[in-house]
Amino acid sequence: MIIEFLKEEKCNEMFNLIKDCFNLEVNDNNIKEIIKSENCKAIIMKNKDELIGTAIIDTLNDYIKNQKYYYINYVCIKKEYRGCGYSKKIMEYKNWLDKKIFPI
Repeated sequence: MIIEFLKEEKCNEMFNLIKDCFNLEVNDNNIKEIIKSENCKAIIMKNKDELIGTAIIDTLNDYIKNQKYYYINYVCIKKEYRGCGYSKKIMEYKNWLDKKIFPI
């Protein structure tokens, strides 16, 4: 399994996965905007070239404590891959990013 940041060529797959997992009407342009955002990042999990999981990480500000923190949402795994610990792997990757890529 490979976990990486979302690239434009996987936007449509991410769009479909979020739509299926959360039964939402999602605008695929919104997903493309994530790539451009400084305060939001998407990570994807791939099995070879197949996208099997995703999560969105938002950077938020706590103005009282004057610090940033990260909120993860829309964690989803394709139905046929659920129950194998892949969501946990995405969370572990997010925690690694907290320390390495998004230092507070």
